[in-house]
Amino acid sequence: MKIIQFILCFCFLATFISSQNSIFAQDEKSENSLDTLSSSSIDPYNFEAQFDYQGSSYKYSVSEKGDDWYSLVIWRKNTLLEGEAKMMEVYSTHIMIEDEIDNTNNKNARVRIRYAEKQGYVWKPYEHDFMQVIFLFDTQKINYAPFGAKMIDRSKHSIIPNNKLVVDFDNQSFTLADAVKTSIEFFIMKYPKLFYM
Repeated sequence: MKIIQFILCFCFLATFISSQNSIFAQDEKSENSLDTLSSSSIDPYNFEAQFDYQGSSYKYSVSEKGDDWYSLVIWRKNTLLEGEAKMMEVYSTHIMIEDEIDNTNNKNARVRIRYAEKQGYVWKPYEHDFMQVIFLFDTQKINYAPFGAKMIDRSKHSIIPNNKLVVDFDNQSFTLADAVKTSIEFFIMKYPKLFYM
């Protein structure tokens, strides 16, 4: 009789322990799924996104590099390949992200994307040639400007349709990640010839 009681007690404990583990596992899953649904949790210094423009699909990523500059890599879907189209790296450069939204006198956010050229297997970013985007909090306007001879020359030959150009923003719902995404997507629209190899 004691053996049967021992076996029943053991089965009861095993059932109780396994049910507790499954309850905890469900709690952990629900927390993780809530985190992944939150759109405001994008790290502006380390993320990937996709963007379609004029029949081309682009993917880009920003990752931490050091100092004020970060790594920006842009891929474009190659539709010339048979079967499944593949994303091919078409641009790699540095991006600077400056956040001055806590500054009480002059609240701005600034993003700079350096011009780069492929030399062999390596991309060479040019220090003095870049496209700058400034988000001005007092006017809620976005200012785009090329700097350096290489960027200014390329800016003369491309026009973005007015319905695609983002020129203002809401400073109440502003996030730095939105600023970085807007800047990169402007760069892709403004300089599409940089991404054809």
